[in-house]
Amino acid sequence: MKAFVTAFDKVKASPTWDEQVKAMNEILQMSADAFFCMGISTMPAGYGIVKNNMHNVPKSIINSWAYPSPAPVNTFTFFYSK
Repeated sequence: MKAFVTAFDKVKASPTWDEQVKAMNEILQMSADAFFCMGISTMPAGYGIVKNNMHNVPKSIINSWAYPSPAPVNTFTFFYSK
């Protein structure tokens, strides 16, 4: 990372456009050679336990930090049968 910061300082200190482009291309080549990101992955699907006599439960439920899980499926509509 120190090499990247030093190279970026070189970009900022370059007095001409051509020198800035050359220095930036060096950073891009450094990035291509030492790729720091391994991509993204998603969380595996969660699971839940439901009894056979529990009804109105969807087959899948949104599970996300953005939702107060399991609230989006309206749990108040679930019911048990005898």
